[in-house]
Amino acid sequence: MKKFRINNKSGFVKWLRTMQISFMVIGMAIFGTTVFASCGGSQGHSHSNGGGFVANTAYASASAFIGPQASLCDNAKAQQQARIEDNAVVKGNAVVYLSAVISGNAVVMEDSYVMESAKVTENAVIKGRAQVFGNARVYGNAVFAESARAYDNARIYDSARISGFADIRGNSSVYGQARISGKAQVMGNTQVYDSASISGEVWVNGNIHVCGNAVLANPTYLSVRGNQHIGCSDSDSNKEQLPEGNTVSESL
Repeated sequence: MKKFRINNKSGFVKWLRTMQISFMVIGMAIFGTTVFASCGGSQGHSHSNGGGFVANTAYASASAFIGPQASLCDNAKAQQQARIEDNAVVKGNAVVYLSAVISGNAVVMEDSYVMESAKVTENAVIKGRAQVFGNARVYGNAVFAESARAYDNARIYDSARISGFADIRGNSSVYGQARISGKAQVMGNTQVYDSASISGEVWVNGNIHVCGNAVLANPTYLSVRGNQHIGCSDSDSNKEQLPEGNTVSESL
């Protein structure tokens, strides 16, 4: 009887490894388990509603939609009619529920919540213990962090940064390069934009524009109300203006 000798041992080993990988892939397909790069190589499965990736450690209710390119990673949850669309990623311990929508390249992470009819899209990031709810919208390159909250019809976009315990509510908008932090409260029809900054325990309420390089900062309670344009380079003489970089210190 002739004996056969394998002359190319390394080639045979490569063939064996290829077969092993093939069987692993077939097995994972049978049992509904896949590995997805955007979740750090975590094991998971395709969601029945939308076909997107859900890590085995995450949870998506049957009624939630996870789009084919979207990812639900780590211990994140998508509940009720929540929608994770496009290339959006929800990870960490983040929760998206009710009718909230995460889309575009948005990332919702850490211990944040997005709920009710809120929407987060484009390249926005929600992190920390931040909460976005009501009919609020966060988009562009905005970052919403720490324990900040956005609700009602608030709009945060462009490269705005919201942090601390700040509240953005009512019909307020924060955009451009604006920064809101501390315990600041922005409400009513207030607009904060350009490179303006509000920090400390400042409450801004009314038809107020805070813009240019204006700074509203106070470690104790400060209220700004009415119809004012602060720091804006506007020629309207009826609009109150402050020198750029000024700090408002009036209190109730």
